[in-house]
Formats: sequence, structure tokens, C-alpha cells
Amino acid sequence: MRTIHTLIACALSALSVTACEKPGPAVYDTPDSWLRECAFDYACSIADAPDGTKGTLRFEHRKEDMDGTRPTKSAELMSAWYDRVPGYKQNRQDWVGFRFYLDETEESDEGRRLMIAQTHGQPDFAKGESWRHPPVAITVEDGQFVLLIVGDNKVITPGESERSTYTNPGMTIPLAPAERGKWHNLVIHDVYNTKGEGKVEVWVDDTHTVQNNIVVGYNDKEGPYWKFGVYAISGENAHENTVAYFDDVKLMIGQGSFEDVAPEGMSKPN
Repeated sequence: MRTIHTLIACALSALSVTACEKPGPAVYDTPDSWLRECAFDYACSIADAPDGTKGTLRFEHRKEDMDGTRPTKSAELMSAWYDRVPGYKQNRQDWVGFRFYLDETEESDEGRRLMIAQTHGQPDFAKGESWRHPPVAITVEDGQFVLLIVGDNKVITPGESERSTYTNPGMTIPLAPAERGKWHNLVIHDVYNTKGEGKVEVWVDDTHTVQNNIVVGYNDKEGPYWKFGVYAISGENAHENTVAYFDDVKLMIGQGSFEDVAPEGMSKPN
């Protein structure tokens, strides 16, 4: 049974946006804080991890159920609709932290690209824009965590097929090994800016990577939103079945710090 965009928190289809608003910076620190984007009942659930960790968020993608459409290639949760409403603001910052566990498998990781977290822009459809690459994304590629950063300073940004014309068409930065069958701690801090003053930094376990003075995001009327889970971006021929677990997920929009979102027991590297 499909449950695409089944609501966990406020009403996604609410006619009155104000009915979904909450004052001050948004904080997502419980499973009920997020909205579901899961095409099948098995895709998103709360379950114990293989190592015995109780009550984790379990995401599953089955190749046999993928029909080529975007919903069948992913199992994700996303931050709520009302955080897109205030609009894009230069130097808006987000902080997100979580623990991540990729299930062990006999399949090869070679050529596999799995997106596990992304901040997604909201195109200005009234101006003719279409969906574009996430401004910030974390992937697992060939056994490595990888950071992707994209941005453009034009008023109207063309679609993905014209990404080569963007001010920042794409930065790909290897972060750290992504070992299967092991929990990894991640913290992401991004500062959206289309004028070349943006920033993205990522902590993975005991490593720290930072990119300063870059273009991050788009000049959209509505602000970006976060998603996490599993998204098989490499396509049907390169991607097999996937099971991943998340725990201790926290997101703060508009404020925050490493200490606010870091998974329990994670220390900030010197």
C-alpha cells in the first residue's frame, strides 16, 4: 500500500498556512516532527537496529518495487511545509545532527550512490522554474561519505539539465569512510548565501570538513527544507536493496550550534 506524503505533523494540504506555523526558529527533535515521503508501508518504520539499539528510524528501499518514478526510489522524512513559507533569507543557517547505520550486505558498493540527507530548494514555479539539485546533500558513494554543494545567484535558475550555467554548478567533497554495520555520528552546518559568502561544514565521527565563501542555495521565494532517509539516485541498474537506520536526529532552522544537535556522546574534534 502506498502512503506517499502521509502526514505525521501539521497538515501539508492545509488551506491556511498560518494553521501550520509555530513561532521562532523550528526545532525537529522527535519522529513526529517530520513528514513522511514513503511510497510503501515497509519503507519507513521505527525498529530496533541490528546491533540492538532500540527504537531507531528504519528506512528500506527494494529494487523490485522501483518503477522509475521518484517516490519509488526513496524512503525519506522531510521537515514541515511551514518552514518553506518565510522565504529564502541570505545567511539563514541550519544545524542538523544524527547517527547513521548502513546495514551489512554481500552486494558490492562499487558504483552505488545513496543520498542519505539533503536540504532541498523550493522552485518558483510561477516564474517557470523546475526542480533542481539539492543545495546541500550527503551521499554514500563507493564506501565513502561525500558532501555535495550547489548554488546559483540568478533570479530565475534553470533546471538540472542546465546546471553547468549555475554560479556554483557543483562541489563534490569526500568526507570519511562509510563503514557498513557500524554507527556513524554526523553533524551538518550550512549557511545559505547566493553572493559567495555561504558556508557548509560537516563533522563525521572524528573528522571535520569546511567550505567557506561559497554560493549555497538559490534565490527562491520560499525557503529550503530538509530530508533524510535513503534515496537511490544512481538508478535501477546500479542500485540494489538498501536498509539504513537513523537515530538521535535533530534539526534546528535559523539558529543552533554543534552542541545543540550532536548525537549523544559525540565530541567536537579539535
